[in-house]
Amino acid sequence: TFAMETYGNDECRRFRPKIAETNVADAAGHPDEKTRLLLARMHKAISIIQFKLE
Repeated sequence: TFAMETYGNDECRRFRPKIAETNVADAAGHPDEKTRLLLARMHKAISIIQFKLE
């Protein structure tokens, strides 16, 4: 994906979803670390594109 190609080496800490660490990868279906990292990279990519359009 665009986000993975562009931000593959970036942890995108400021763009991570706000989920309590104790709830990650539990039986309730909260995303695991790999999914959270992908969400952060996609959020960063979308934000940068939006800022460039404005």
